[in-house]
Amino acid sequence: MAPANTGATPKNMIKKLSTYLIIFEKRRSNFMSKNDNPPD
Repeated sequence: MAPANTGATPKNMIKKLSTYLIIFEKRRSNFMSKNDNPPD
């Protein structure tokens, strides 16, 4: 097993970054669909 200070930090960073990206993409697609597509 790798030491915690080398193994855990990059993984947590990547997890946080991917979470932020997913949230950002969801918000952006929500804005895009609101602005571009007429309501059904």
